[in-house]
Amino acid sequence: MPSIWTVKQSPRDPSPKATSILLIEENQLLVDLLMLHFADHGEIRLLQPDGLPQIERVIAETKPDLALIGYEKFTPKCAQALLRLPIFASSTGVAILANEVDKAAMLSVIDAGGMGVILKSMPLRSFVSAVQFMAAGEVFVPPRIFASAGTAPVARRAPTESLGQYEVKILNLIRAGLMNREIAAEIDAPETTVKMHIRSIFAKLGAKNRTQAVSLCEDLGLI
Repeated sequence: MPSIWTVKQSPRDPSPKATSILLIEENQLLVDLLMLHFADHGEIRLLQPDGLPQIERVIAETKPDLALIGYEKFTPKCAQALLRLPIFASSTGVAILANEVDKAAMLSVIDAGGMGVILKSMPLRSFVSAVQFMAAGEVFVPPRIFASAGTAPVARRAPTESLGQYEVKILNLIRAGLMNREIAAEIDAPETTVKMHIRSIFAKLGAKNRTQAVSLCEDLGLI
């Protein structure tokens, strides 16, 4: 029996390891440009549901690695609405795609399990890296958001222990947008060592994720 919904996807057959992204975006020009770009890109498979009512069924049948939800400006009201959507309670990771992002709204979504933010102004190469990073279970936030004016500050909390030299360096590299394997290459250490240091940083700061750790350290003047 055929499905009652249709789904657009980049036409080329993706590789078995391709990252599958469900794109929910009203700007059809942006969607078409991304579809066109990834038509010959074996690493990313873009899906677009034919109407919002079919999203849950699309997720159930296609099992995407990540749902990317588009906004013009992501505000606290947007965050409240997003957190109430059934998609947020599904096993699919959910991330924000926006032109502007309110920092407090973003952090509320990340604290609830969201995978982070992609800015519509990002280069395509950075877009690919970011969605693959989030699809792998890591939180991604563009560093420029931390410097945005007019956003609510993160509550200050002194670290329970002092941060080590490697930990401070790793935090600065995280703030610069590097992934774990890139950090490992930068400090000439195994990726497992980087992950160990990141876990230690979270424990000392009481942070839940990379975004919160960097924001806390910036507010405390540690980096």
